[in-house]
Amino acid sequence: MKKNIIIEVPRHGASVQLILRAGVSSGQAVIVVDDDVEIRLGEPAPAAAPHPATPAATNTGKAPTPKARAHDLDAIFKRLTKLKPTKRAAALNCIKTMFPVTAPISDDEAHQILEALRRRGNLTIGAHDKLQLRNA
Repeated sequence: MKKNIIIEVPRHGASVQLILRAGVSSGQAVIVVDDDVEIRLGEPAPAAAPHPATPAATNTGKAPTPKARAHDLDAIFKRLTKLKPTKRAAALNCIKTMFPVTAPISDDEAHQILEALRRRGNLTIGAHDKLQLRNA
């Protein structure tokens, strides 16, 4: 099965990690980019090392920590505005899915990220855990 993936590349760049599924010995990826984008091939990170954190394609394969940098929170907020969760629990699930399966975040870390977005004024949480996102 082939997949087409579009990744927004911010000014500071983005990282993509290609990983073979379990039981597969080789694979192939075709990458097509605009003339303004440069491709650099790097060595894979050691399997035991945590995946590097990068904003959004996020999923960009990056795993921001609960104390995510401001641009990470911006990327998370941007994705939340696209997903449009209406309840706290839905927003927490959305945040958790933004992190790779190989480096998942805990419920506590997802709560910390949601709270950081609330403190920044990106969203409000009202009665009955109703979530309201600020217009991006």
